[in-house]
Amino acid sequence: MKLLLCFFAPSCEGSFKVVMTILLLVISWVDFQERIIPNELNLALLLLGSLQALVQPQFLSIWERLAGLFLISGIILLVNRLYPGGIGYGDVKLVGSVGFCLGLKRLLWGVIAGSFLAAGVILVLLITRRISLKDKIAFGPYLCAGFLFVLWGL
Repeated sequence: MKLLLCFFAPSCEGSFKVVMTILLLVISWVDFQERIIPNELNLALLLLGSLQALVQPQFLSIWERLAGLFLISGIILLVNRLYPGGIGYGDVKLVGSVGFCLGLKRLLWGVIAGSFLAAGVILVLLITRRISLKDKIAFGPYLCAGFLFVLWGL
């Protein structure tokens, strides 16, 4: 089974990165266009993390995966509940599913990178008056960009 999973990339880690990249790009596109992150895509990320846990258990311990799944997404869920209309549930589920794939430390760096990227883009859009403070933006593409930076070590 391991041979089958790793057929299209030089390593299992390479296969994992390629599939996760494709999923994150699709999530970014859908969220940018529709302003929604489908549950099926978050579930696909969870399944990818589960598959990796079975094939490459040395990559992350189950505790690192569970911490990634629950800690940061729990904080973001709290923000969602305290400030309704801000961060959506799709973003909460995205952070949890990516956390299960990457673990807590890499997830945290990805969220930080994505947040700084979003802040920079929003600042430019505000200065150029392309958006106002009342406009809503999709946060998923920025999170996905931060996760991709961390995933590929950029």
